[in-house]
Amino acid sequence: MSLAERISETPLFRGLSSKQHKELAAIAVERTVAKGSVIFFEGDEGDGFYVVTSGQVSVYKLSPEGKEQILHVFGPGEVFGEAAVFTGGHFPAHASAKKEETRIARMFRIIRTHPIHLVYPCWRSRIRSTGSRTIYLLDRSGLEELARGG
Repeated sequence: MSLAERISETPLFRGLSSKQHKELAAIAVERTVAKGSVIFFEGDEGDGFYVVTSGQVSVYKLSPEGKEQILHVFGPGEVFGEAAVFTGGHFPAHASAKKEETRIARMFRIIRTHPIHLVYPCWRSRIRSTGSRTIYLLDRSGLEELARGG
């Protein structure tokens, strides 16, 4: 199965056309991550987000004693690390591969390199689920108009 096909099966991108899935695949970088390998550390620059294409990824914080406090385990088709892309900030937690041969696709600087009208409709529904206040702020900043091609 091609990366474009795997992206098309990701709930976040299901509403896009086949052509748009191919465009996203063209800017994605897919790689295999060994079990236990760190994908990003808390505090790293959030210049991209990830899609799990196979295996599992654990996102976690470390307690003061150094114990992992798992926030969420992501599986195939799930997106992680996207919050930092929209805040222009840093990753708020660590992420590592939880299973052998985990594959991830990194969407590097997608907002800066890809037309906003392509990605904004997908993100709007995802962001809406995190709270109407976020949508209000995004809409006020003019992204809604950009998403319509304005």
